[in-house]
Amino acid sequence: MNVQNYKLKPVTINWASITLPLLAGTPIGADGTIQNDGDAIGLVIDTITVRPLFDSIYVLIAGDIDEEDIEYDSLDDAAIAALGGIRIFDENGALVVPDTSSEE
Repeated sequence: MNVQNYKLKPVTINWASITLPLLAGTPIGADGTIQNDGDAIGLVIDTITVRPLFDSIYVLIAGDIDEEDIEYDSLDDAAIAALGGIRIFDENGALVVPDTSSEE
């Protein structure tokens, strides 16, 4: 994943709940599980195909990334909103923002 202006945070992964491969761009919660919702705190930065020796990995908590670099199927609007420090850009260079129209 090509990331600019990034900040990483170590997170202890709950490997018992993870099916490999763990794809780049997968949203991770503070509890070390996949959280494609408002509990997401960061994104996996590289696809992991083999469980690492250590239980922790670094996840992206802030930075600029291209949407095409996210291998995870689909980020939920709540996850995108929760990951406010991460700016995701589409193929045209436009900022991907969650749909908040129902909150008005």
